[in-house]
Amino acid sequence: MQLVGSAVAQVADPILNAGLRLQFPVMLLHLVGGLVGYFLPRLMGFGEVASRTMAIETSMKSSAFGFLLAKLHFGQASARVPSAVSVVWMALTGSILAVVWRYIPVKQEKAFDRGLVEKYPPFSAKRFLRKFAVWKK
Repeated sequence: MQLVGSAVAQVADPILNAGLRLQFPVMLLHLVGGLVGYFLPRLMGFGEVASRTMAIETSMKSSAFGFLLAKLHFGQASARVPSAVSVVWMALTGSILAVVWRYIPVKQEKAFDRGLVEKYPPFSAKRFLRKFAVWKK
């Protein structure tokens, strides 16, 4: 909470002056990140728990780090405004996803989905080099 409050307090006036022109795109960034973070893993065969985890992680990318970098490397306070707004939306979207999904039960999955190992086997140097054995002939 302190991280969000500190970032916003440092640039409160520009945030208030920007209004929805700034709020809406930043909110969309985190919402779309969460949606892509959920549906892309589902399409690739990951389970519900893993997909939910990836959605929360992608919707909560580190806006605070962007704020700190802008503060350290750019003299103008206006460079920090988008990151400060993003800190708020990052905290909101990730927290909302976590709370909502806490109350939506997950069907019991198998202990380990062996289909993923067959689709995406672990890296093997021998198998990788065999693909280039055609060049030897």
